[in-house]
Amino acid sequence: MTEDEIKHWVDKHFLFRGKDLMQAASGYHADWPHGRGIFVSKDEGFLMWLNEGDHLRIIAMNQDGDIPTTFARLGKAAKAVEDGIKQVTGKDDVFARDDVLGMITCCPTNLGTGMRGSVHILIPKLIKKIGFEEIDRIARTMQ
Repeated sequence: MTEDEIKHWVDKHFLFRGKDLMQAASGYHADWPHGRGIFVSKDEGFLMWLNEGDHLRIIAMNQDGDIPTTFARLGKAAKAVEDGIKQVTGKDDVFARDDVLGMITCCPTNLGTGMRGSVHILIPKLIKKIGFEEIDRIARTMQ
């Protein structure tokens, strides 16, 4: 990727450049960007990261809140990846799993199902009314 392409994807929050000090201390960012990749669909509703944080991260997004459609897209992609790896390796189990811990991932917070769901919302009127700092203060009291 060119520097302009990298900046474009970083600015869209689709690509990360490794500024986390804890990750850097662990060697997480060694040899950046070699051995890593990102696929972005034309409509930007589907991404797949290779060796960015987890070995493989499949991301489905939607701007209109249609969770069932987004989840279906995610499931279809995960199955396609799993089926493809099975075909290439000839193995039935292609993802690391443990009977107690569930799916094994690079990030311990994703142990179990190996899935994480996120919702991002824009709240411009609330930010205008009480300010981002106050929203942050309130959110931190809810942890």
